[in-house]
Amino acid sequence: MADATDDEAAAAKKKKKKMMIGGLVAAGLAYQFVLKKPPPAEDAAAAAAAAEEMIEEGEVAPLEELVVNLADQDEIHYARIGVGVVLEMGIATADIELELAKVSDIVIDIVSTKTFDELRTPGATTSLKDEISAAARAAFDDERVMRVIFTTFVTQ
Repeated sequence: MADATDDEAAAAKKKKKKMMIGGLVAAGLAYQFVLKKPPPAEDAAAAAAAAEEMIEEGEVAPLEELVVNLADQDEIHYARIGVGVVLEMGIATADIELELAKVSDIVIDIVSTKTFDELRTPGATTSLKDEISAAARAAFDDERVMRVIFTTFVTQ
């Protein structure tokens, strides 16, 4: 008889242990999927946007339209591009006017390496603006120039 009660006590103890483990697992899952807040979504784009927000945009200095031959070998294609340079807040167009030829040169250098088909792909103008903006900021030592915008963009 002593063996039977010991076996029953051991079985009850095992059952209780399994229930406790199951409860802990269930509590952990409930916490993970219901109660735990998701981590903040930070990526490179969000970090770049936050960095740009610290410096406010100011005036837009327009450049004369440029006509640039494209890099196509089989046919003659060109792009007519109007560019505006977005300056940092507090920088007047008159203060930087004599140096804006740097941006025209950058636009010619970059656009002349592109083909007609490259410029016709979806998102091509956005990536081209980003490429020109990065080069323009570098030419001005990451000061005074925020970004470049297109006022006209025609390819033929």
